[in-house]
Amino acid sequence: MSRTVRRVPADWVHPTDERGRKLPLIGEPISKYLADWDKHKAKWDEGFIEARGGWEPRSNSQEAMACGSFEEWWDERPRQEDFMPEFPNGTATHFQMYEETSDGTPISPVCATIEELARWLADNRASAVAGMPATYEEWLAMCRANCSVGSIAVVDGKALSGVAAVSEADRRGIR
Repeated sequence: MSRTVRRVPADWVHPTDERGRKLPLIGEPISKYLADWDKHKAKWDEGFIEARGGWEPRSNSQEAMACGSFEEWWDERPRQEDFMPEFPNGTATHFQMYEETSDGTPISPVCATIEELARWLADNRASAVAGMPATYEEWLAMCRANCSVGSIAVVDGKALSGVAAVSEADRRGIR
């Protein structure tokens, strides 16, 4: 279960479904996904698919030929409602911790500072991975690193959450 800090506006409210469950949102801009989808769709329409780092005739692939459409081969065109909004410049001034591996949903409230976010995560024993909490210092190091951390790392023979491993690397001056 990957954890990452997302910048959001102070008044950001993560969308929910009709039952109040948080809807998963991909953290990257939709524009990247749309450009990739459009490029592959155009090549499909020309009779090609990407394979082995280049383009080859679709007819060379039994799997591609078995598909009735590009959408069946690739997937539906990305939809804005599946992605975090691209907030106007200067409006994403706050921070929120997200679980990204399966959900893309927040695990914290919106916080004004990285320190406030780390404090909330530590005080509420937020799961860094598999129910393992992290200390304030560990969350703070991870939040400041501006990275996405995953499951478990082994450091000096000891299993640590990815959050704790970032803190340990920071403490050792590694990065």
